[in-house]
Amino acid sequence: MGKKGGNAGLILVASLVALPFVPLFLWTFAGEWRFPDLLPAEWSLRGMEYLIEPGNKPLDATLSSLAIGGGVAAASVAVGLPAGMALGGYEWRFKGVVIFFVLLPILVPPLASTMGVHLTFIRLGLADTVFGVFLVHLVTTVPYTAIILTSVFAERTGDLEEAARTLGASPWQAFRHVTLPESRRGWRWRVCSRSSYRGASTS
Repeated sequence: MGKKGGNAGLILVASLVALPFVPLFLWTFAGEWRFPDLLPAEWSLRGMEYLIEPGNKPLDATLSSLAIGGGVAAASVAVGLPAGMALGGYEWRFKGVVIFFVLLPILVPPLASTMGVHLTFIRLGLADTVFGVFLVHLVTTVPYTAIILTSVFAERTGDLEEAARTLGASPWQAFRHVTLPESRRGWRWRVCSRSSYRGASTS
């Protein structure tokens, strides 16, 4: 009974993971698909023709998306990790104010923030550039990363770091060999989720 239940759970999880890819597969062969139709009204091979048409570079676009997604994931962890350590591991004045400003990019209505960022990027010459796309994704990713890692560090007491320092470890060694491995549950999940989101958003 337990084995059957475990298999059913795996099938359910696999189905939920695969479900978002069903519309992407249907769009590959959709000629016309309008709301609220559940299925495309017309079918077409236009997407496949575009994929194999000489001059188009789907592989380059895919590699570019993967590179940007990986870079954003790594940068968001690099920025969010110290923020999460400070917000989750210590208590200090005006902590709530800092959390508010950290979350501000995702609290502002998306249309207002997007228009503001777009106009700024046009003035700076960053519009339609790889670095501009990287920065746009980073702005919305860092708040989530910082809050996730804040919850991770809030559960830790810092006793292991103190023990490592007592045994002669430097601050960097304590961070590298104790803090980073202990917090990997949070930052690894964030790297994976960010990379997955980046891939899905560019599909």
